[in-house]
Order: sequence, then C-alpha cells, then structure tokens
Amino acid sequence: MEIKLEDIGGERFDKLVERSFFQATVNDGKYVMHDLIRELAIAVSRKEEFYYVNCLDNKISDVITRHMGINSDGSNEEEISPICTNLRTMILFGNWIKYTGESIRNIFGKSNGLRLLDLSYIAIKESGPRPGFLDSVLSHNEIKEIATVDAICRHSHLRYVDLSFSGIEFIPNEFCELYHLQVLDVRGCNLIRLPEKMNELINLRHLYASAETLSLIYGIGKLTNLQELKEFRIGESDGHRISELRDMNEISGHLLLTNLTNVPNKEEAATCQLVKKRYLKSLELAFLHKVDKSVPSWHGRLELEVLEALKPYHSVERLTIRGGRGGFLPGWMWSTQSAFSNYLKYIVVNDFSLTTLPAFGELPSLEVLRFMGLYNLEMVGDEFYGRSDVVFPSLKELQFSGMAILRTWSDAPAEKKSFPVLKKFDLDCNDSVEMPTNIFTSSVVEFTLVSLFGQFNNIETILQRMPHLTHLRITTFCNDLKINCTGLKFLEVLSLKNARQILLVRGLKSLVNLRKLDIEGFNEILEEEVENDGTCQKNQFLTSLNLNYLSSSHQGYCGILPLPGRLGYLRSLSIRDSPVTKYTEEEGSWFSQLTSLETLKFSGCMELRGLPSTIPLLTKLKKLTIEFCRKISSLPESGMPPYLTELYITDCSDELVRRCQPEPDQGEDW
Repeated sequence: MEIKLEDIGGERFDKLVERSFFQATVNDGKYVMHDLIRELAIAVSRKEEFYYVNCLDNKISDVITRHMGINSDGSNEEEISPICTNLRTMILFGNWIKYTGESIRNIFGKSNGLRLLDLSYIAIKESGPRPGFLDSVLSHNEIKEIATVDAICRHSHLRYVDLSFSGIEFIPNEFCELYHLQVLDVRGCNLIRLPEKMNELINLRHLYASAETLSLIYGIGKLTNLQELKEFRIGESDGHRISELRDMNEISGHLLLTNLTNVPNKEEAATCQLVKKRYLKSLELAFLHKVDKSVPSWHGRLELEVLEALKPYHSVERLTIRGGRGGFLPGWMWSTQSAFSNYLKYIVVNDFSLTTLPAFGELPSLEVLRFMGLYNLEMVGDEFYGRSDVVFPSLKELQFSGMAILRTWSDAPAEKKSFPVLKKFDLDCNDSVEMPTNIFTSSVVEFTLVSLFGQFNNIETILQRMPHLTHLRITTFCNDLKINCTGLKFLEVLSLKNARQILLVRGLKSLVNLRKLDIEGFNEILEEEVENDGTCQKNQFLTSLNLNYLSSSHQGYCGILPLPGRLGYLRSLSIRDSPVTKYTEEEGSWFSQLTSLETLKFSGCMELRGLPSTIPLLTKLKKLTIEFCRKISSLPESGMPPYLTELYITDCSDELVRRCQPEPDQGEDW
C-alpha cells in the first residue's frame, strides 16, 4: 500500500519523542516540550524566520518573519496596525475577547501567502444572537465573528485552518473557495449551518468536527481525499445516503456507520464499497443512532443481507456491531473461509438480538471478545467453540454481560486445548445458568462475576482452575458465598459485595500477596479453619490475619473494624455504610498504627457521631473525606494530622460545616 504523508510525519514525530524533544503526558495523544528545549528552539528559530512574542508591542522584522506566534493576556484593547505582510504561519494564543474583528484581521490580513492559521480557543464570539439572520443591529461579537471569518476567506493559499473552540456558529459560502485547504478543525463550534458547496473543498484531508456538523455536509462523498471520517450518519435523502462513501477510499483509522436502518436493501449497502477502504483499522456498524428497543424490528433476512454487503477490507482489526434486531451475524465476521476474519483482533457485539453464537472459537487472531445486551440469547452451544484443535488460541479478554434469559451454557470440549492465553474474564449472567468450567484456565489472572441471586454451586471448582488469579471481584445478593482461599496465593485485589453471608475457607491469612480489599454490603463474614483431625471450625471474621502489605482497603457495611494485624503499608482506607456510632479506644488504637495511610474516607456512616480521636497520629494522611455522615458535628478535639492538605465535607451536618469555615467567619475547627 502507498505510504501516506501522515505516516511519514508520524514516524518523524516518534523519532523526536524518542530523543526527548517532546515528552508524552498522562493524557493520551498529548505531548509537551521541556522549558529548556522550548527556549532553545525559540532562540535558534528566531534566526530562521520564526518569531514568538508575548505582546504586540515588540518590534517585529517584516523582512524575515514568516512564522509567528502571538500570546495576548487580553489587557490591550487598542486597534492593531497591519503587521508582517510575508507571513506563512500565524498562531494566536491567550485571550483575544477584547479585540475587535478588525484588530484580529489586521494581524494576518496583509499576508497574502498565508498557509497556516490557528485561531483556536481565542473566543472570536462569546455569546449573543446567531449571525446571518436579518437583525436590525449586529452585536459587537457578531461583527467580530463576521469580520474574522470573512478575512480568512481572502487567503486563497491556506492549507491549514484551526477554528476549534473559537465560538463561531457559521461558515460563509466564500470559505468554500479555499481550494488548497487540507486541514480544517471546527471542533467545539456549534455550527448551525454549513455552505452548500462545502463538498467542493476537494483537497481536504482532515476535517475535525462533531458528528452533528459532519451530517450537515451535503454530498460529502466528493471529499475523496479525506483521511478520516469518525462517524457517518446515514440518511434517506440524496446527498446523505450510504452511497456517499463509494469513492472515499482514503479513509483510515476508525469509521462509525450509524442509522443502518436507513439502508433499504443489500444493493445500496454494497455501494459504499467498504472492501476498497484499505486503510481502515476499526469499524463500527450501528443500526440505531440511539438504542431504543421499542423501535419495530426489521425483517431478519433483510438485516443480514445488509450486513453481508458491508464486508470490509481485511485491514480492519477491530469490529463493533450494535443495535441489530435480525438475530444473525454475517458470515465474513466469523467464518475461517473468509480472509477478513483471520485478521480480526477485537470484536464487540452490543444490544443485538442474537439467538445463537457462531464459531468465534476458530478465529486465529482474536484477542478481545465482548458480548453485551444479548437479551434474546437463551443458549451458548457447542458451535460457539468451533472445530479447531485449539479453541480461542489468541483470546486474552472475554466478556459476557446483559444476557437476561440465558439458560444453558455448554462447556468447552475437554479433549481440546481451550483458551490457552485468556487473561481476563468478566461475567454478568442470569441467576439460573450454571457456569462452564473448562473456560477457566490457569492463564486467567482477572475474574469478575456479577449475578443477583446465583448460588454458585461450582464456584470452588472454578477458582481452583485459576491458581494464578491476581484480581477477583464477585457481586451477588445470594444468601451464602463460599470461597476457598487456599489456592489464591497470588491474589492482589479481592472485592466481595452484597452477599448476605461469606464463608472464607482457610481465611484471608492464606492471601499473602493481597494489596487491596473491598468488602461491602453483607451481614456476616466467617472464616473456616480445618483442624488437624479434619474437622472444620468457623470463626467470626477476622481472627488471625497478616496483611502487612495491604495498600488499599474499602469496607462497606460490615462492622469488622478493626482489621487484625499490622497494616503498616496501607495507603488508602474507605469505610462505607458502617452502623458504628462511636469508635472504641481499641478501635482508635488500631487506626493509629496506619502509619502509611494517605487517603481516608468515611461515607454513608449515618449513625457515626465522631471520628477516631487518634486521627492526628496519622502523620502521612493527606486527604480526608467525610460524606453523608450527618451526625458528626465536629472534628476530633485532639486535632488533625499535621500534613493534611485536602479536606472534603459533603452532605453532612450544618454544625460541622460551620465549624470548618475558613476566614472571615472562621469556625472553631478551622
């Protein structure tokens, strides 16, 4: 396949990241430049026609300056004289709300060779009536918006225009004469209309806009150079049909097709020619823009024919199908005779009225499989696993949720190697279904189980098959839940919620690697110990426990404080819905040994009248949250931790809020 300009640019950018010219941030896709690197870049580039100023008072050389950035603090309201007639790049930063449209236009208005213009986030328009209507008097903001956008239209050489989050609400017809434009960004702009000739921007490669804005473009299919189209809402009228996608074969990345119910037959579905879109990596097919089960169902055969006609090119690795009412999935999605299915790595089927599951177990590259909202599925049969010697050979994550009427679940064939690399299994199932056991293999490290009243007759067998579990989460309203802790020596996170009684065989002392404990909404927890003579003895939770390395504990309504053992490494503790009215001296002493605790939260403790008096001894505590504890009227008289930096009080007594008020009405506890 042809190498795109975007790919070449991406490779060069990655090299700059590798050399620390740019640094990745915690936000995906966001990068920053170190201050020293930035200062060096500014110093070097100033000699090479680049210029960056913090205000408009600086003298700028019109002879050499080609690329300019200007930062404004919004304090200057004077008109700006035209500057720099030879600009190629102009980027505005900061607050420009006080400047008139004439001022902004003067900054770049005389630069006839301008190629890049970035006016993002500068608040061209704050608020006011929408422009374009025959109002008798135009507001300052409207005049400013019209003057600024009209000025842009005069620069016929523009390749890149960024108006994102600038507040504009319209684009004039003259804008469509920017025939060289390759990138247009209008994200965050509430555009109420687009020009009819928007589809004449035939060199446009990237159009960053909301789905609502994209749906306003008539005949978007003429924009054949577009490299990405995040969402296409299929309409019933000309200019918005699925056939608009026919020649848009440069689309790459992710594509979402919504409103497939507007496709009348398989012939029209085939006109979009997804099979020719070789750069697509992710495809989502949605029959309803908004999930609504009250919408009348299609005829099943027609829906399946449409899906069969939407077979994509085998470059697609991620596939999502949702909102279907037909009951069947297309053969190209799961059949090994289809070259496409051999490349699939990620499949999601959501809110789909499937009655049976096809042979996904044969897909050689599938790594993630999620089923959500399969409200008509009654049985998972043998066909789900397929006929291959290895069942789901590459699958790492499996999820089943929202299967309201599932009654039967066939187990994976014992004579075959099944789920050899499965790491994560999430199951939200009907109460009456018995879970298969062969799905659970020694490779699984995370298991989440949600079932309202399931009795989990085979839960012990299942857990024994997963000796390397590190994360176990179980939510159920069953009367009793029995868990054998003996084989869970690698467990780091344990979450048990809402079971009326929990029986822990061998006790939590077997969980030597436990780091986080989340227990909530139960009436009783028992530990079962096996004596030397083989008899079992049940003790109240907890009698002997060594959780020296526990780092996070979230406790619900259980009244189990204090946790026995020294928890010197515990960093986070949350106590929810506790019926305790006052902490005893013993319990207060237990709090004092939490020497590493950094975050403490009391939530929904409706009867609690005061915090532990030993809280000041928590020398590393930085954040304290008290919420929905309406009988606490003051903080401890002994004071607060010395390094506490955050205190949150939400929906508590007025007296507590008053006592914690800062100046000028300083409360007693402040």
